[in-house]
Amino acid sequence: SLQKVQKALLHYVNEHDLDEAVHSSASPIVCVVMGSSSDWPIMSRAVEILEHFAIPHETQVLSAH
Repeated sequence: SLQKVQKALLHYVNEHDLDEAVHSSASPIVCVVMGSSSDWPIMSRAVEILEHFAIPHETQVLSAH
């Protein structure tokens, strides 16, 4: 559930002192990569979590075809 993910991420960020590094970054530090735009309904949940924690990110659709 989202609550479990939030709790785990907060614990990780606090334990590793990443809060300042994550929130002071002007560039994306996470890239959500999809093989097809049809993956978006699933991967959009990952983006929601990144946005909730204000983690700079970008999304890319990369296909081998």
